[in-house]
Amino acid sequence: MRISSIQLEGFKSFRNETTLTFPKAVTAIVGPNGSGKSNIADAFRWVLGEQGLKAVRSEEHTDVIFGGAAKQHKLSRAAVTIRFLMDGNDTRGDDVPLHGASEVEIRRKIYVNGESSYELQRHEA
Repeated sequence: MRISSIQLEGFKSFRNETTLTFPKAVTAIVGPNGSGKSNIADAFRWVLGEQGLKAVRSEEHTDVIFGGAAKQHKLSRAAVTIRFLMDGNDTRGDDVPLHGASEVEIRRKIYVNGESSYELQRHEA
C-alpha cells in the first residue's frame, strides 16, 4: 500500500481545493518558506485520526479551517481526503471490508460548529 494522493479543501492555508498526487513513493516534500509544507504534513496526520492539537499545531479543533485573508472570507469547513493505492503484496487489507478495491480512500471533515466526520470509501464511519 502506498499513498496515491491527498486532497485538501479549506485546510489551514489551503483555501481552494488542492490535490497532490504521488505517482511513485515520496521521500520528502520540499519548497520555499511559507509554501505550506508543514500544513501538508499536518493534513496527513489529521486525516489519519490525530486528536492531539499540538501535533497539528492548533489550539482548538476548528483552527484547521481556513480562517480568511485580506481578500478571502473564512470558510465554514475543512476536509482532507487521502488515497492509498493497494499493491499486490499487501495482505493487511483483509482486515478492512474493501471488496477488492484497488484504492482506499479516507476523508475527514470538520465544521466551524465543531461537528466532524470520517469517511471510509465514501461511507461515513
